[in-house]
Amino acid sequence: MGNSGRSMKIYIFVTLKIFDKKEYLAYWIQLCIDFNPLAKSSKKNKK
Repeated sequence: MGNSGRSMKIYIFVTLKIFDKKEYLAYWIQLCIDFNPLAKSSKKNKK
């Protein structure tokens, strides 16, 4: 996945089939919540 010519280092694409069951959706949401404190914020663009 990329935007403006730079690609992201970590990217997970989850298909719509994941949303068929609440348990699957809850798993992916919890995974994101658990990872969030570990993620580094991106650098701000200078304007």
